[in-house]
Amino acid sequence: NMVARNPYVWMAIGFCTAILLAAVYWPPLAEPLHLVAPSRTDWVVILGLSLAPLIPIQLGMMITAAFRSHPS
Repeated sequence: NMVARNPYVWMAIGFCTAILLAAVYWPPLAEPLHLVAPSRTDWVVILGLSLAPLIPIQLGMMITAAFRSHPS
């Protein structure tokens, strides 16, 4: 997949992650925004829902690959 090989995509993901973490864990940002740090349970939900779109994407890619390898 070309998107996964693009270094700018990974830099953007890293930059956005850093901004989000700073907003929660850096007091000069967190206090005026009235944010609190997520609990462990919250992080499990956050990570699970962040990764959830990968399931239908991967399934779609597998189905597409299967149809391409078996022409009718």
